[in-house]
Amino acid sequence: MPAGIAHLFLFDGEQIEAYADPEKTSELIESAILNLLGLNVVDQLDRDLKVFERRKRADDSTRSTTVSKGYFELEDAA
Repeated sequence: MPAGIAHLFLFDGEQIEAYADPEKTSELIESAILNLLGLNVVDQLDRDLKVFERRKRADDSTRSTTVSKGYFELEDAA
């Protein structure tokens, strides 16, 4: 059983109340369908790639600043 839908089959009394709430039911069904189809993996990959891209940009800008400082220090020494 996929971990993403296990909560639909294995639950306690408090979760039954949440499943009975009409406002949450459609969200739970949508989540279950996405998990069954494997589409949640695509969404997670999209989020992970955005985080990776943001970290890469931050790393590149830090590296660029460090290289610039080193260049100016060499220029001053000459």
